[in-house]
Amino acid sequence: MDDVESTVSLPATITKELYEELVYYFKYASSAYTAFCPKPNGNHLVMALANPLTDVQGFIARDDHRREIVVSLRGSASIVDALLDAQVVQVPFVSPGVRLPGGVRVHSGFLIAWDSLAVQVIKLVGWQLERHEGYTIVTTGHSLGGSIALLCAVTLQQNYKDSPIRTYSYGAPRTGNKIFSDYVNATFGENAYRVVHGDDG
Repeated sequence: MDDVESTVSLPATITKELYEELVYYFKYASSAYTAFCPKPNGNHLVMALANPLTDVQGFIARDDHRREIVVSLRGSASIVDALLDAQVVQVPFVSPGVRLPGGVRVHSGFLIAWDSLAVQVIKLVGWQLERHEGYTIVTTGHSLGGSIALLCAVTLQQNYKDSPIRTYSYGAPRTGNKIFSDYVNATFGENAYRVVHGDDG
């Protein structure tokens, strides 16, 4: 990785520290494509996540050095995922414990995908937070997984208001309407990162 990093020229607005942070959390996002990753990013695997009906997969990891609980979600890798991607109608964000401003709408396929794991993730993250006081929460994902990770971050923020949360998405499509994006920006501010290529669709 050192050879790649030395050839990348960074825009003036991205510090080397931020770039390294984005690379670090991308490693979690890319690990979600592995059938089973026993030590995600070299850290403790809490539990692998999978729903056979929606084919949504990922894992929850714990980084005891950074004191973080990390939820990583896989992007599109199957026909079922492609069908979820195609469900573009926007619907109200209905998920366990979530109460958002009126008018918030999100991509229905991404919400179906997230809701298929939501209860399990909420419980597992809560269980980890109870046992590891002072840990923060991070969500991450690539493509479809990036959009699901954002919905996950909002849900966890609504359920665990006292726990700081950061979210990182890589190549994620648009997840919701302007009211949703305004809510995300106001709630997460500099703790929400959406990494895309300038020419992405």
